This record gives sequence, structure tokens and C-alpha cells, in this order.
Amino acid sequence: MKPRTLLALSALATVVLGVHFWLLSGAGRAPPLAPMAVEPQPVAVVPVPVPVPVPVPVAVAVAVAAPVEAPAPEPGPAVAPRAAAMATDPPVATLAPVPASAAVRPRPTPPLPGLQRVAASAAELAPAPVAATVEADPMPVAAPPATPATPAYRTRIPPSTQVAYRLSRGGISGSGSLNWQVDGGSYLLKLEGRVPIFGTLITQISRGGFDAAGLAPVRFTDKRLRRSEQAANFQRDGHGEGQVSFSGPSNVVPLHAGIQDRLSVMVQLAAIAEAWDHPPPVGENFLVHVVGARGDEARWSVRFEGIDGVRTGDGDIVQALKFVREPSAAHDTRAEFWLDPALHHLPVRARLSDGNSEPFELLRQGAP
Repeated sequence: MKPRTLLALSALATVVLGVHFWLLSGAGRAPPLAPMAVEPQPVAVVPVPVPVPVPVPVAVAVAVAAPVEAPAPEPGPAVAPRAAAMATDPPVATLAPVPASAAVRPRPTPPLPGLQRVAASAAELAPAPVAATVEADPMPVAAPPATPATPAYRTRIPPSTQVAYRLSRGGISGSGSLNWQVDGGSYLLKLEGRVPIFGTLITQISRGGFDAAGLAPVRFTDKRLRRSEQAANFQRDGHGEGQVSFSGPSNVVPLHAGIQDRLSVMVQLAAIAEAWDHPPPVGENFLVHVVGARGDEARWSVRFEGIDGVRTGDGDIVQALKFVREPSAAHDTRAEFWLDPALHHLPVRARLSDGNSEPFELLRQGAP
């Protein structure tokens, strides 16, 4: 190698070594860089519309299915890490950039209590027919039981007759009379009882006509000693029905076929017995509706007791047909009738008691 070349290389090596030692000693270290000022970037706020709940028709039972979860937003483009100086930026905790590709969807309506599904179409939201929504009353009001109809019996009306009786009530005795008058299609029946000193003890009058069931009373009056007269009025509608009203009480009772008052029932039984070809078996019952003048009404079951001998006031023995009506309640009327076949089955004896006072009794006196 030439001496000049060697000298140049030696000089270059000397320069390189000098620069190296200078750098190691820190004399040539560059000053630190100043922090970079970064301005906060504005974040766009996208308003989210609040859905208005759709009103559900009251008449239609609809339900809402379980809420459908909105899909997670699609991931946006990757953001390159920023410089260390970003740590000094003010934090943004509640707002975040909305990716352009994420669709804004309304929040699902929460399910309504007690509902199961959403109507599939508008037809399902139509109000249900009225007939489908009206339910039958689970506890219908029970109607009052109807009164059984009274059987119709064949009758033969007795001819006009007047009968004298001996009247007694406890220790009191007097005289009485039963006047039965038939005039074409109407009748008049009057019972009158008198006692010494007191005068007229009782006066009962029944007026009316006849129908397919026998006697058909129109008005019944009852006058007792020291009491005002009471009346029962039988209001018939021409079809065998109607009602019975009273002069005292304000109540009314239904008018049944064959209904009788407390006086006409004796002649009604006589008309039934007068139509017999022969007496019925002992123990057979006959049903008759009976009303009084003071608002009372009952369905009498009158039992046939057979043949019973009755001694009249003149000492004669009459083979009479006996009928008994037993009381159906406390202080109800017990009625006993002895019907004389020789007197067209009009009573030869009658006895009525109610448990509150002495029995009232009629016994035939003298010839009819």
C-alpha cells in the first residue's frame, strides 16, 4: 500500500474515534422533544327516538311476546393507537362515537302484565263480538216455586136449602142457621149465629157463581162480635185465573181454580160428595185452596174418614160422611165436617178449632 493511502486511512480512523468518544461523554446528546399539543375532537351525539307505545284495544285480550334484543352494533374501523400524550385529554365517559354502519333502532316495548302474545295481524285487533264477551250469570236468581195446581173434581150443586143449627163455643151456646140459595148461575150462602144477651156472634156471607171446578166465590165477608167486617174479593179474568184482594190487609194472593172461602168450602165438599156414585176409599185426600177474609190463604188437604154416626139435637142418629182437615202449622185451623147424604151432603155437624180458643161447633137442630 502506498504511504499516502495509509496516511489518509489513519487520519480517518482518528476522526471516527474522536466522534465516538464525544458521543459517549453526552456532549453531543440532543435536547428532549416538547410535548405535542392535541386539541379535543368533537363527538357527534345522535338522538335516539323514544317509541310511543301502541294502544292495545281493551275488548281484545292480546299479549306481547318476550322483547326482542337489538343486535349488537357492528364494529367500526380499527383506530390506531395514539401517542402517549393522549393521556392528558379530558375523559369522555358517557358518549362514544356511533359507527356509521350501526342502524339506530327503537327500544323494544316492555311486555304488558298478563299478556301472552302480539296479534299477528290487524284482524286480530278487531273488537270481539258482543255475544262472545257476555257471560251467563253464574248465580241466576232462583224463581219462587210455583204452587201446585189443585185437582179438579166432578161436582153436583145441591139445591137451595135452609138448615137450623145449635151453635156452641166453649160454655156459650145459641142458635144458628145456614141459608143456601141457588139462582140460575149464581148463589148466596149465609151463616149466622146468635147467642142470648150478646146478640149476633158471627155473620159470614159468600156470594158467587159456578164454573167447571164447582163453586166460584166472588166476595166473602166475615163479621164477628165487637170486630169490624172484613172482606175478600175474588177478581177473575175470565180464564179461571186472577187474584184475591182483601179489604183490610194490602196483600193479594193468586186465584187458583177451585179456590174457596172459609164458608163456601163446606158446600164445595157437599157438591163433590153429591157427584159420587159411591164413597171413595177411607183415607183419600181432597185438595182445596181456602182463603179467609183477613188475608190468610192455605192449601187444605181434606181427608175422608169414612162413615160416622152423628146424634143431632133432636136425638136422631145420622150416618154421615166425615172429612178432616189437619192443621199444617201451629195455631192453624183444624176443620171437621160431617156431611148428611139425606140433606144433599150439606153438613149435619161442623167443628172448627185453631188452638187459641174454644172450638166453634154447629149441630143440626130440627128437620131441614
